[in-house]
Amino acid sequence: MSKVIMLIPVTPRVGITTVSLGLATALEQRSIATAFFKPITEGGVNADRATGIASDSGFTTVPPLDRSAVEHWIGSDAYDELLEAVISNLTAHAGAARVVVLEGLTAGAELPYANRLNIDIGSALGADIVFVGTPGASGAEAFVDVVDVGSHYYRDNKGTNIAGCVVNRLRRAKTETAGARFLAEDSLTLDVAELHAAFEGAETPLLGVIPLYEELEAARVMDLARHLGATVDNEEAAQRRRIRAIKFCSSSLGSTTFEAGDVIIVPGDRED
Repeated sequence: MSKVIMLIPVTPRVGITTVSLGLATALEQRSIATAFFKPITEGGVNADRATGIASDSGFTTVPPLDRSAVEHWIGSDAYDELLEAVISNLTAHAGAARVVVLEGLTAGAELPYANRLNIDIGSALGADIVFVGTPGASGAEAFVDVVDVGSHYYRDNKGTNIAGCVVNRLRRAKTETAGARFLAEDSLTLDVAELHAAFEGAETPLLGVIPLYEELEAARVMDLARHLGATVDNEEAAQRRRIRAIKFCSSSLGSTTFEAGDVIIVPGDRED
């Protein structure tokens, strides 16, 4: 069976799908055939969103098990059957992939059994476990404590290997320099150095740090055009330009100032 790398979110809103697909892309760029697997749908409108994005990106994907079927197995105390279904599903659809990037479930009120499922699925597949998180206001040392506590549950289960932790969405300090949005890269290096210091002596090694690029989280002009069903004159520019602000204008411009990235909404009867 393919080697499985399982990414486990340890903090909320960490961008686990972004990191999972980023890892899959990095492996593919090194000519390592890779498949993507989200083992269970998480419900809601975007129940299968992660698998859909992976498929649209050209990856081999393993279809997730339906959440209602999983909850039926759990409610019937048929946990072994559930794990067998996960393994069979992966084996049947992974194809010739040498590595399977498995996106772990996010624990919360809607998935109270997520932690147990992550542990048992990881153990059943003999996965290498990579924790993914974002340090909060409590600081780097508190974040390391969260990671180490979470890792204990996996260390107690045979079959899994704790590979380490990836920090995602590390916020960089804003700059007051006009025209620049962020400080130079050395300010990011200081943050990374602080994280490295906090991880020294920790049970779980730090594998990497991914900074937060706020502009990449902004919608593109093309996204807005598709939502509105608008006609685009310059599709190439619309694909890369991102919306930073929305400004509403009256019938007179007056002293209104505009910046690159502004979406300007004006009345349809303007003379200019």
